[in-house]
Amino acid sequence: MDEICKVEQLIEKLIGEEWEGERDSLPAGTEKWLEEQDLLNRGEELERRTAARILHMYMRAVLGIKDVEDITPAYELRDLFDCRVCANHIAQVYMRGVMDAVRIGELCIFDVHGKVTREKALSYVKKIDQVVKK
Repeated sequence: MDEICKVEQLIEKLIGEEWEGERDSLPAGTEKWLEEQDLLNRGEELERRTAARILHMYMRAVLGIKDVEDITPAYELRDLFDCRVCANHIAQVYMRGVMDAVRIGELCIFDVHGKVTREKALSYVKKIDQVVKK
Protein backbone atom coordinates (compact mmCIF):
# COMPACT_ATOMS: atom_id res chain seq x y z
CA MET A 1 0.00 0.00 0.00
CA ASP A 2 1.21 3.50 -0.84
CA GLU A 3 2.41 5.68 1.99
CA ILE A 4 0.03 8.49 2.97
CA CYS A 5 1.48 11.96 2.55
CA LYS A 6 1.72 14.29 5.52
CA VAL A 7 0.80 17.98 5.23
CA GLU A 8 4.44 18.98 5.72
CA GLN A 9 5.58 16.68 2.92
CA LEU A 10 3.39 18.48 0.40
CA ILE A 11 4.71 21.81 1.67
CA GLU A 12 8.28 20.54 1.24
CA LYS A 13 7.55 19.47 -2.33
CA LEU A 14 6.27 22.96 -3.11
CA ILE A 15 9.11 24.88 -1.44
CA GLY A 16 11.70 22.47 -2.83
CA GLU A 17 13.50 21.80 0.43
CA GLU A 18 13.12 20.11 3.78
CA TRP A 19 11.18 22.04 6.33
CA GLU A 20 12.03 21.92 10.02
CA GLY A 21 8.44 22.51 11.04
CA GLU A 22 8.90 26.02 12.38
CA ARG A 23 7.36 29.13 10.83
CA ASP A 24 10.74 30.89 10.92
CA SER A 25 12.33 28.17 8.79
CA LEU A 26 9.90 28.67 5.89
CA PRO A 27 10.97 30.72 2.88
CA ALA A 28 9.67 34.28 2.63
CA GLY A 29 6.24 34.54 1.03
CA THR A 30 4.80 31.27 2.30
CA GLU A 31 2.43 33.22 4.55
CA LYS A 32 0.59 34.16 1.35
CA TRP A 33 -0.42 30.57 0.63
CA LEU A 34 -0.15 28.63 3.89
CA GLU A 35 -2.56 28.91 6.78
CA GLU A 36 -1.94 28.53 10.49
CA GLN A 37 -3.72 25.18 10.44
CA ASP A 38 -1.10 23.87 7.97
CA LEU A 39 1.63 24.70 10.46
CA LEU A 40 -0.25 23.30 13.45
CA ASN A 41 -1.30 20.12 11.63
CA ARG A 42 1.89 19.59 9.63
CA GLY A 43 2.30 16.01 10.83
CA GLU A 44 -1.27 15.01 9.99
CA GLU A 45 -2.24 12.86 7.04
CA LEU A 46 -3.04 15.00 4.01
CA GLU A 47 -6.69 15.04 2.95
CA ARG A 48 -7.66 15.86 -0.62
CA ARG A 49 -9.51 19.03 0.43
CA THR A 50 -6.41 20.33 2.26
CA ALA A 51 -4.21 19.47 -0.71
CA ALA A 52 -6.61 21.34 -3.00
CA ARG A 53 -6.46 24.46 -0.81
CA ILE A 54 -2.68 24.45 -0.46
CA LEU A 55 -2.12 23.79 -4.18
CA HIS A 56 -4.66 26.42 -5.27
CA MET A 57 -3.26 29.09 -2.96
CA TYR A 58 0.29 28.25 -4.08
CA MET A 59 -0.70 28.58 -7.74
CA ARG A 60 -2.26 31.98 -7.08
CA ALA A 61 0.24 33.49 -4.64
CA VAL A 62 3.54 32.12 -5.92
CA LEU A 63 2.94 31.37 -9.58
CA GLY A 64 0.45 34.15 -10.28
CA ILE A 65 -2.05 31.81 -11.94
CA LYS A 66 -5.45 33.43 -12.12
CA ASP A 67 -8.59 31.53 -11.17
CA VAL A 68 -10.74 29.90 -13.80
CA GLU A 69 -13.80 32.15 -13.94
CA ASP A 70 -16.44 29.60 -14.92
CA ILE A 71 -16.31 26.68 -12.52
CA THR A 72 -19.71 25.25 -13.42
CA PRO A 73 -18.15 22.14 -15.05
CA ALA A 74 -16.83 21.27 -11.58
CA TYR A 75 -20.43 20.99 -10.37
CA GLU A 76 -20.34 17.42 -11.66
CA LEU A 77 -18.41 16.65 -8.46
CA ARG A 78 -21.28 15.55 -6.26
CA ASP A 79 -19.43 16.46 -3.06
CA LEU A 80 -18.06 19.82 -4.27
CA PHE A 81 -20.04 21.76 -1.68
CA ASP A 82 -19.62 19.28 1.19
CA CYS A 83 -16.87 21.63 2.32
CA ARG A 84 -18.18 25.06 1.35
CA VAL A 85 -14.98 26.81 2.38
CA CYS A 86 -13.02 24.41 0.17
CA ALA A 87 -15.35 24.48 -2.84
CA ASN A 88 -13.51 27.10 -4.89
CA HIS A 89 -10.11 25.57 -4.10
CA ILE A 90 -11.37 22.16 -5.19
CA ALA A 91 -13.01 23.55 -8.33
CA GLN A 92 -9.87 25.44 -9.34
CA VAL A 93 -7.47 22.48 -9.07
CA TYR A 94 -10.05 20.22 -10.72
CA MET A 95 -10.68 22.62 -13.61
CA ARG A 96 -6.93 23.01 -14.17
CA GLY A 97 -6.41 19.24 -14.22
CA VAL A 98 -4.14 19.28 -11.18
CA MET A 99 -6.39 16.97 -9.16
CA ASP A 100 -8.84 14.56 -10.68
CA ALA A 101 -12.27 13.25 -9.76
CA VAL A 102 -12.93 9.91 -8.14
CA ARG A 103 -15.43 7.81 -10.03
CA ILE A 104 -17.64 5.32 -8.26
CA GLY A 105 -19.70 3.75 -11.00
CA GLU A 106 -21.66 6.61 -12.55
CA LEU A 107 -21.03 8.86 -9.53
CA CYS A 108 -18.32 11.51 -9.83
CA ILE A 109 -16.94 12.90 -6.55
CA PHE A 110 -13.87 14.75 -5.35
CA ASP A 111 -13.61 12.65 -2.16
CA VAL A 112 -12.89 15.64 0.10
CA HIS A 113 -11.86 13.49 3.07
CA GLY A 114 -9.83 11.01 1.02
CA LYS A 115 -6.17 10.65 1.93
CA VAL A 116 -3.41 11.63 -0.49
CA THR A 117 -0.49 9.28 -1.07
CA ARG A 118 3.04 10.63 -1.42
CA GLU A 119 3.05 9.49 -5.04
CA LYS A 120 -0.17 11.39 -5.78
CA ALA A 121 1.11 14.52 -4.04
CA LEU A 122 4.19 14.47 -6.25
CA SER A 123 2.00 14.03 -9.33
CA TYR A 124 -0.05 17.11 -8.31
CA VAL A 125 3.11 19.22 -8.08
CA LYS A 126 4.20 17.98 -11.51
CA LYS A 127 0.78 18.85 -12.94
CA ILE A 128 1.16 22.40 -11.62
CA ASP A 129 4.36 22.63 -13.66
CA GLN A 130 2.33 21.67 -16.74
CA VAL A 131 -0.26 24.37 -15.95
CA VAL A 132 2.53 26.95 -15.77
CA LYS A 133 3.89 25.87 -19.18
CA LYS A 134 0.50 26.33 -20.91
